[in-house]
Amino acid sequence: MTPRPRTIPDGNAENVAESFARPSIGIIGSGPIGRGIHRLLTRAGYRAVFSSRQDLRSPAGADMGPSDLASFADASQFDVIILSIQHDASNVVVEQYEENLRGKIVIDTMNSFVIDSEMRIQTGVVGRTEGRRLQSLLPDSFVVRAFSHVQHELLVSRAETQPGLWAMAVSGDDQKSVHFTMDLVRDCGYFPVDIGPLDRSGPLDPGGALFPNMWLPGDMQDRVDAAAHRGNIDAPLGTKE
Repeated sequence: MTPRPRTIPDGNAENVAESFARPSIGIIGSGPIGRGIHRLLTRAGYRAVFSSRQDLRSPAGADMGPSDLASFADASQFDVIILSIQHDASNVVVEQYEENLRGKIVIDTMNSFVIDSEMRIQTGVVGRTEGRRLQSLLPDSFVVRAFSHVQHELLVSRAETQPGLWAMAVSGDDQKSVHFTMDLVRDCGYFPVDIGPLDRSGPLDPGGALFPNMWLPGDMQDRVDAAAHRGNIDAPLGTKE
């Protein structure tokens, strides 16, 4: 059953989205996207950590200060969560920390890949978008999809050398959470583009119209509009049941 669009209850995510001038950001994961977002956020003045299941003294954290490193459990206690782990580990991690994520904005950067018979990259989430999948696993959180369609090797360099030029697509059901995430994207050095609710976030997923590339804002909107016209906006091509 598809969850209905959520609204922010008093005292929960509304406090995150409106009351904190610089909320703390817990990044669950230590891959290139999570580490890149961490760099952009700390440069923008946010208190942020990235986290790993591995020994925090491992080479994964060699270029970070000790205050930047955390366990998954510690990161899940922060005000806003960015989930940036391997997709096949997400069900277990979400189940383990669901209580800590309750009432919080959870930004989903994850992607599931498969290669179809014509050697095209497609999403491994069948019949719905990745954002809708995660929202179904976290019914009491406020899932927003972002940072999922960009190449990790360009994430930091484009933001630092050409701030505000390149677009970043954002999708979510709750508008306050979407607006907060758009502000976060803007602070990271990108131009945020709201492409609608999670059921229409197919362009962000593997096989979608925006994946895996960088776009100028006008070009991004044109591609999203074209995908909507073709009927490929609720789930990328080849993934509908």
